[in-house]
Amino acid sequence: MNLRTRMLALFIGLGVLPLLALGVIGYVRSVRAVEELLATETATIARRAASELERRYARYESDLALLAENVETQRLFEVHYGNDADSWRRTLSAADAYLQQVWELFRVSYHWIELRDTTGAVVYSFGESRAERARADELSGRPAAEGMRFERQIRDAGTSARLGTVVAMARLDQVLPSEALSRAFGRSGYSVVLDREADRVVHHPRRSQLQARASVLVGPDGWDVSPDRLARDSGSVVFGGVDSTRVASFVNLETPPWTVLATSAVDEFSGPFARTRRLQLVLLLLVTTAVFLAFLLLTRRATRSLERLTEAADAVAAGDYAPSLPPAGSDEVGWSGWTRRCAGSARAGTWRRSVSSPRACHTRSAIP
Repeated sequence: MNLRTRMLALFIGLGVLPLLALGVIGYVRSVRAVEELLATETATIARRAASELERRYARYESDLALLAENVETQRLFEVHYGNDADSWRRTLSAADAYLQQVWELFRVSYHWIELRDTTGAVVYSFGESRAERARADELSGRPAAEGMRFERQIRDAGTSARLGTVVAMARLDQVLPSEALSRAFGRSGYSVVLDREADRVVHHPRRSQLQARASVLVGPDGWDVSPDRLARDSGSVVFGGVDSTRVASFVNLETPPWTVLATSAVDEFSGPFARTRRLQLVLLLLVTTAVFLAFLLLTRRATRSLERLTEAADAVAAGDYAPSLPPAGSDEVGWSGWTRRCAGSARAGTWRRSVSSPRACHTRSAIP
């Protein structure tokens, strides 16, 4: 490897490559900055939606506790297991007045509620009858995802013996915090709610996804997110969406066993960063190219002078005391450098600059 090649390799290794590395590092950091921004914003949305969902779910649990533990329900079940028809009619009439008042408060939140005994037989019901439910589902095509099922055991207040069960089908639009789930970061942002236990999509902005399996939505055919990455209590994941790379933040609830996700697209917010990155990279490449070309020319000029001086020295050593020299100059490879070299040559004698021939060295006294 000659001197010129070594100098170019040194320049590339110590000058060009570090600049390019800085450009790449800046690009990666800007992409990560956008992803971190989206993770922070979507995490806030997911936490708020999850908190509101937990609060609403607790309210529904409280509703069922009220139905299961009130005196009228307890008395109704005690008489139900007896054989006294007259007592059953009187008790049912008294309970009906109270339970209908309760239903007036609950009807906006439930499709139907049933009080069932230990065999599953219906003791008392509110709202849609089974026939009405079947007919409405058939006519409207209402998916099961539009309702959320709640159950709570009815136990004797004194003995804790099981008397029956309260079963209710809540209106999903009332269970889900629609206002919280409608919040989004950016035009491309949206929220999703998954039922981990039933493996179904509970909430999605596209209605066609409501009957989809949750494992399909986040699996290889959808987001392609590994279930292990969603196993923590909360966190963020990056995945390739149809429109763009997306960032999704999630919160896992214990009760109900649901996962709330809020997601947004990277491309929507990376535009200004991308333009800045492109401009920086172009400027970096232009500056690097200009410096490289200038260094290449200077190196070529310097090494050419050194090559001619080397040839001249070899000629002097061979007995040619008037070799061709590079133009005179004030640096180490110009004429003054050659003068010093001639003056230091003991074999050739004592040298001086010739007045008649400035590009040659002549002896003043020869040493045999």
